[in-house]
Amino acid sequence: MDIQETKIELTKYFNKAIFAIHNEDWATHPVRVVQAVKSLIGINISAPNVKLLTWIKNYISSLESRSKSELMLKFGELEETITIQSLELAVKAGDEKLTFSHLEQLSRVSDGRPILEFLLELSVQQSGNSFLFILSSLRSNLFLSNEKITALLILCTQSVLDDSFEEWGLNPDMLTLSSTFELSCQILQCHEEDIVRMVKIAPWLPTVNEILQISNTDDLFEDSMNIMNVGRQGILDSIDKMELNSISTQLILMLDAYRSALKVAPNNIKAIISASSKNIKALIDAK
Repeated sequence: MDIQETKIELTKYFNKAIFAIHNEDWATHPVRVVQAVKSLIGINISAPNVKLLTWIKNYISSLESRSKSELMLKFGELEETITIQSLELAVKAGDEKLTFSHLEQLSRVSDGRPILEFLLELSVQQSGNSFLFILSSLRSNLFLSNEKITALLILCTQSVLDDSFEEWGLNPDMLTLSSTFELSCQILQCHEEDIVRMVKIAPWLPTVNEILQISNTDDLFEDSMNIMNVGRQGILDSIDKMELNSISTQLILMLDAYRSALKVAPNNIKAIISASSKNIKALIDAK
């Protein structure tokens, strides 16, 4: 399958993932899984990875769909004054009905992308679950050319409502590459995202140095995927050696996090490889 055919297939998978029934953590939502597979395939777009494509096809076929009407906004009369701050106040008050009313109003005067970025800004003040989901949704929306923005906005808004502002989960004192590998890697990549509201988002994010400085390594670290020699291609090579039934959603998300960190922080490759070792090995050994 060439890259154009792959894009067509991935678009279908995204559409199914967005409307999938998912009753677990937002950090493991199908949108995140498809986005992770897309990014992993992107390591070598000239030869889309067949095993990943087979795995994601099987994964998507196992999902049940919700009614598309559940992810549609109900339009009422347009209010004269509505601001993004109104949405923020409603979210922080936990008022779901008012939140979605404000979202509906704002979506009528915006193509949705600025609202998506604002929701990311709110998520970085939370535990990390909504942050991971909304960051994946931003990337997914870019791939889908804004065609499913309303459904993604509803999902992202719900993820923020389901999260908590009581505990700042992105506190640098609570994050290490070793103990919070996936979240830390995605924060590293977030610093490199082309986001208009990044000036508002960045102050809430641990800096690259804060995430990486605690990861001291020596020359004895385990590079089981041969990253030092072949780069990120080593991730795809390792996937090719795995049995399909040994690949889990958690492993896919972790490998994508690994890919992200290697891409944006190549000068810290040894620290990233070292931190990845026990996290990824534990998921592989679990099978």
